[in-house]
Amino acid sequence: MDTKQKIIDALVETAYEKGLSNTSLSDIAKKVGINKASLYYYFPSKDALVTEMYHSIRNRSKTPLDIDTSKPLEEFLKNSFSSYYNLCTSSKMKEVFTIIETEKFINSEACSLYQEETKTMLGITRKIFEAYEKTGRYHFQDLDFATNTYALTAHELIILMVMDKKYGEQEAEKFITAFIQTNVEEK
Repeated sequence: MDTKQKIIDALVETAYEKGLSNTSLSDIAKKVGINKASLYYYFPSKDALVTEMYHSIRNRSKTPLDIDTSKPLEEFLKNSFSSYYNLCTSSKMKEVFTIIETEKFINSEACSLYQEETKTMLGITRKIFEAYEKTGRYHFQDLDFATNTYALTAHELIILMVMDKKYGEQEAEKFITAFIQTNVEEK
């Protein structure tokens, strides 16, 4: 493993244990076994390191989205929800999402990354709904409202499932079924 990746992993480990705000560059350097000045060779600031942490782990965990409109919308949403949940709970991704979620109100970089993840979910959801609507089998009463309602609720439900084990697949399935019943007209 190269030094840059060791630094990123040290940030994830330390911030997951202590919190991002309580993690210093000195803590990270010590964990990696380098001096603090050496960190600046790889990252110009702690914020740059946090951003790289998110993108590095997120890109390693990402799988391409294949919108298969031959499946019923409800089945597709349940499968994609489950895939996103699995992504969020993969070892390093769970730690990164936990760091961002717990720090988003007190750390501007964590807040920016949270917003980026939310915008990504909104964009993906919009593409899915547009693809299904183009088939002519489904109609969304208000595409913008449906996109926002689904993406934001699904995003928060995933966070609850990651952070609190009393929420699980059953809640997700109930939400998706209710969402379709209230926002989608099947033809």
